[in-house]
Amino acid sequence: MTLPRGGTKVLLIVLFVSAVWFRMQSMEDAVYPYYKGESGTNFRQTIHIAGRGTLPDIDKRAAWPEGISPLKEKANGIEYFIGYTYRLAKPFTDVSQKRFVNIVTILIFSLSVFILFALTRTLWSCQAAGLWAAALVAFSSPLIGSTNGSEYYHGTFAFVIISFHLLVALGAVHRPTLARSLLAGLSVFLLLAVWEHAGLYVAAFCLLWTLVPGIGISARSRLLIALLAAVVLAGLALPYL
Repeated sequence: MTLPRGGTKVLLIVLFVSAVWFRMQSMEDAVYPYYKGESGTNFRQTIHIAGRGTLPDIDKRAAWPEGISPLKEKANGIEYFIGYTYRLAKPFTDVSQKRFVNIVTILIFSLSVFILFALTRTLWSCQAAGLWAAALVAFSSPLIGSTNGSEYYHGTFAFVIISFHLLVALGAVHRPTLARSLLAGLSVFLLLAVWEHAGLYVAAFCLLWTLVPGIGISARSRLLIALLAAVVLAGLALPYL
């Protein structure tokens, strides 16, 4: 038995709202008001971008006295995205910078409800499997606790992008269209922009995409060309690579 399309859409929206609500509630329960370690570094760079529009060439406060170059040390894509989003939203809201980061983290990760539903349903050709995956995003306590904005890790955002990339790649196995190739390339570029370890995923994906049987030559070549183009563009555009 499968739900009709309209019922499925309504249920997914309910799961998305639930995912956001539970994370917002658990965020309210967090008593520690500051970020620590890697999260603190990412947050500091985000508020710097929100205030000044960019990161400094050399940040001496991060490593006195010689300083470091933030743009060359790690990926900063998500810091730029949230920083500029906060700059745009600031005239219309009095939400603090930290709470803004919390909310954006929750909203972005909660999109996994839709992405994992589509990915799992496609993998197993089963609507129930997709709904189960979406429900885990919404209701899994450990997952809620690690993605409620209390930590500000690049990996949280990378998970969403990787899931989307796999969904597009899986669709390209059966219908290798130009649009899917462009979306796959764009998602890889975004992944490289927000996550320092993206190269490991790209290498593993290329290996599997080349070796796994049952993928047509057109699908293999289109996606690999798009991926190569994304890597080249990222290498030119992102100073840390």
